[in-house]
Amino acid sequence: MKMWGRGERVEEKSGWLEFRLSGEDEGRPVGNILRGKYGFSRGMLRKLKRWQGVTLNGEPVRLKDGGRENDVIRVTLRHKEESWIVPQDLPLDVVYEDDDLLVVDKKPGILVHPMSYQDSGTVANAVLYRWSQQGIEARFRPVFRLDRHTSGLLMVAKNSFANHRMVEQLHTQNLRRRYVAMAQGVIAEDAGVLDYPIAMDPGSGGKRTVSPDGKVALTRFRVLERFSGLTLLCLELETGRTHQIRVHLSQKGFPLCGDTLYGGEATLIDRQALHSAELRFLSPRRGQEVTVTSTLPGDIKDLLSLKNRQSC
Repeated sequence: MKMWGRGERVEEKSGWLEFRLSGEDEGRPVGNILRGKYGFSRGMLRKLKRWQGVTLNGEPVRLKDGGRENDVIRVTLRHKEESWIVPQDLPLDVVYEDDDLLVVDKKPGILVHPMSYQDSGTVANAVLYRWSQQGIEARFRPVFRLDRHTSGLLMVAKNSFANHRMVEQLHTQNLRRRYVAMAQGVIAEDAGVLDYPIAMDPGSGGKRTVSPDGKVALTRFRVLERFSGLTLLCLELETGRTHQIRVHLSQKGFPLCGDTLYGGEATLIDRQALHSAELRFLSPRRGQEVTVTSTLPGDIKDLLSLKNRQSC
């Protein structure tokens, strides 16, 4: 991921960035400078062009126009965006926030965004209400998603620039996602990699399955503690397929406690025992390392107190 060097960024505010052109930028098209030097994607440049989001020395400029040394490019990161999602004043546990990102600690049982069968009571409704109180008119852009019954850290981008940067970090492994889970059975290995391609399970209504024709999916795991009939795990995603951890542990023969869709039993917990516990990433603008953590929710803590049970 490209990051600008010292002295190149003139100023940054919540809704825009400014760059002073150097001698090597003399005569180069503004679009080429933003793409080649500062990492703006073609898609982002198309959006900037559409809403006239780039100026040169305070005047509108075409992306194909060139500048001179010491000219100042301003890029507007925010503009008014309409959303079909209705803002709702709902509880929202914000654990990290900057000008570009919001990280919330999601409770189990809460949808990330509205679905055809439920258009309210989701994280998206709550986030858009928070933004409406802050004067932010932006779309809801989750950088990744969590299943309804998975708890923990969820990252939301406040603008397309931040969303692009963070999705890029997912691909380059600069955005690391660690989960804590309780699996059925006792896993003998202390650590390992689960490498099973994942595909849709035909006719299952959203269930996934391991298939040689599926997409590459890699999950790293490490045993935190072994109990009688249970294993507490730390897992890190190398890829981000739907239901990836759930499918991988089920395929290995150790389904998540409570995950009845993939072979787990729900006698001790009524949802999959999976928690998004840690995010490590580089801030979109400055490239500074950030770590955000979340403690285990009560229902998974309760499993730890039942460690002498034979099964879940």
